[in-house]
Parts: sequence; C-alpha cells; structure tokens
Amino acid sequence: MNGYLDADPLLRRAEVLGGKPGQRAADVDQRLASIFRQTGHRFAATPVTIIEVHTNFCKWVIQNEPTHRQFDGEWFDRAFEQLMADLKSGRIEVLQLPPKVFETAMMHVTAASLELGRNLRGWDAVHVVSASSWSRQLGERVTLLTGDRQVREFVETFPEFGQWIDIVDPASL
Repeated sequence: MNGYLDADPLLRRAEVLGGKPGQRAADVDQRLASIFRQTGHRFAATPVTIIEVHTNFCKWVIQNEPTHRQFDGEWFDRAFEQLMADLKSGRIEVLQLPPKVFETAMMHVTAASLELGRNLRGWDAVHVVSASSWSRQLGERVTLLTGDRQVREFVETFPEFGQWIDIVDPASL
C-alpha cells in the first residue's frame, strides 16, 4: 500500500497517548501500528499535514473542556515525539508539495463554491492534490487515509482525482 496520511489518522494516534482515547482513535491507532510493522507499505505526508497536526496538538492543549483535560504539556511532548520519531525513522516520508498546489486547491474550492454551491476546505484540496501528484510520480494508485468526510466530498465533487487515489478510513483497514 502507498498510503498518504492527512492529519486525521495522526491525530487519532496522538489521542491514544492521552490515556482516554475514543473507540475510533483506539481502532485507528491499532490498525496503523499493525500496518507500520509490516513490510512493503509506504506512507507519506506533506508539510501541510505536519503543520495541521501540530496546530491541533496546540489547540487541544489550551482547550479547557473536560474532554480535553488529558491533553497537557506532557502529552504534547509525547505526541510530538511520536510524530517526529515516525518522520525521522522514515516510517512516514515527507513529500515535497506539488508545484502550484495552493493555486490548484483554491481554484477547485472556488469552483465548488461558486459553480456548485459546495462548501469544501482548502486544506482538504491540498491533501487530495498532493496524494494525486504522488500517485502520478509513483505510477501507482495511492490510498489517502483519512476519517474526514470532507476529503471524500472533494473527490466526489471532482471525480477526476479518483483515477489516482482511493479514500479509505483508517479505522476500516
């Protein structure tokens, strides 16, 4: 499997480190850990994924809701260390962003809004465009691992991306 990771599965893995994961987070963590141990799989993300994950880590630390109390400074250190270890070990490869990825993403999000009345997010477009670009580079299909339904909506809105990528919820692996 060539698996492109958006922020969602990496956030679910980090949620487990907080000690009180939801069932979905536990499932995703278990499945990813199992796949990471197997040979023959390749995983990648872009700097956008990494900054998105980091931003959410920071947001979770400052949230004062009871559901986020386990996400403190110590958790942040463990979660960020896990992410960096995955990158340093090569378990997750950091891809260069494709040329004009932001322009391409904004063009598609604008078209979805103005022409189709769809509310799509730019970061999701960046992930889809990046995963599709990686697929073309490899000459093979790429599995975009995400639990984010809006990524799936993006590919449904612009089905041409479906020729390069499959959207799979990592909880279903």
